[in-house]
Amino acid sequence: MRSSANSKYGVGIIGTNYGYKVVAPAIIESSNFDLICVANSSSAIPGEYFQESTIIRTSKAELITNPEVDVVWVSTPPETHFGLLEEVLSSGKIAICEKLCGNSIDELKAINTLNMGLGVPIFINFEFRYDPIYTRIFNMAKKIPNNQFFRFKVNWQTYANVRNRISYSHRDFLLDFAIHVLDCFLNFAHDIGAQLISAEENRSKCSVCETYSENCTAINVLFDHFSLEAIICRQYTGNGIHKVELLTESSLISSGIVQPFSSDNLFYFDGSTPSENLDGGSEIHLKSYYSDMRVFAIGLLLEDIVGHMKSSNESNRPPNIQDALRVQLLIDHILESSLN
Repeated sequence: MRSSANSKYGVGIIGTNYGYKVVAPAIIESSNFDLICVANSSSAIPGEYFQESTIIRTSKAELITNPEVDVVWVSTPPETHFGLLEEVLSSGKIAICEKLCGNSIDELKAINTLNMGLGVPIFINFEFRYDPIYTRIFNMAKKIPNNQFFRFKVNWQTYANVRNRISYSHRDFLLDFAIHVLDCFLNFAHDIGAQLISAEENRSKCSVCETYSENCTAINVLFDHFSLEAIICRQYTGNGIHKVELLTESSLISSGIVQPFSSDNLFYFDGSTPSENLDGGSEIHLKSYYSDMRVFAIGLLLEDIVGHMKSSNESNRPPNIQDALRVQLLIDHILESSLN
C-alpha cells in the first residue's frame, strides 16, 4: 500500500484493449484510484487517454512488482486470466479481473483456494450489474407482490465478428456473453431470496437471424418466483439491440431500454415510448454514447470496491470469486443439459 499521505489506491492495468477504452478512463475519473501504469504485449498503445497524464507503459512483471501499484486490473483474453491471477495474488496485490477467472470450474476453485489462503481481495468485473438497463428493471421487479409470478425476457443481438474467431467454441461464446446476463439475474435472485429450479439451453433455430448457428443461443432459467428467457444472437449482420422486458402474467410492465450496439454504432438510446412504472411514474429516457455508459458502470463498480475495502461490509459486497463460481456452475449445467 502506498504512503498514508496519499489516500488513493494505485492501479495498474494489464491489457490495453477494453482496459484502454473503458477501464482506464473510469479509473482516471475516480476520486479513489490513480492509474499508475499499463502493460500489454502489443507494440503500440493508443494514446488518447494517456497523453494528458503521467501514466507509463511498462512490462507485466514490472507492473506487478511496482510498489506504487496496489490494485492490478486484469483485462486480457480470458485464457490468460488464471495464470495472471496466480501471479497477482501471490504478490499480495488486490486483483480485479474481467470475467472469468479461469477456463474451467477447477481453475476457478484453485483461484478461490489461493484467494482464501492468502487473504488477498479479488473482485470480478461484472459491470452489467451497474448498467441502467438492469438496475432500473430490477428495481421495478422488486415492487411486484411476492405472490405474483413474473418473467424477464432479454434479447441481445450483437455484431457477428465472432465468426472471425476460428477457435471460438460454443462454450466460449456462452462464457463471453451469457455470463453477464446470468450474473445479473443470479444476483437479483439472491437479493430477493428466489431459488433456482432449472436452467436449459434451447438449440433450435435462432428467432433473430433465423439460422441454426453456433453463435446463437436461447437460455431458459426458472426460479421459484420468476423466470428468465434470454436470446443471444451473434450471427446478426445489422446493428445490434439489447432489450430487457419485465412481464407479469397478464401484461408488459416495462420495455426497459433499447440499446443499439455495434462497432459502428456506439449510441446508448432509449427509443421506446414512456411506459408506466409500478409507483405511478414513467421511465426516464437516456441518451449518451455506449462507451461512456460502460465507463460510468465501471466507476460505480470501483466505488463499491473501495467502499467494501474500507468498511468490509458484507451486505454491500462487490462481485467476487464466489459470484464467478456461481455463474460458471450454471453455465456448465446448461451446457451439460443441452448434450443430454
